[in-house]
Amino acid sequence: EKRKSPEKKKEERQNSVEIAFSALEMDDESGEKQITINDLAEQLGVSKRTIKRRIEEHGGFKMDNISGKDTIISRK
Repeated sequence: EKRKSPEKKKEERQNSVEIAFSALEMDDESGEKQITINDLAEQLGVSKRTIKRRIEEHGGFKMDNISGKDTIISRK
């Protein structure tokens, strides 16, 4: 079989971030929980550094660093 193109891999990475973020949003019935890099990393089974790179690559999310806490992820 042919290997996946870089474009296809990028699309799959972006889709995985979207799906994981949406799943975490749906799990929060109150709508008040802030989603962190740790939450996404755990959901996808990857490191926090990988999540940061994928969020930067995606472009549809922003990261807010809150002193003394984990980095909060939200949609732009």
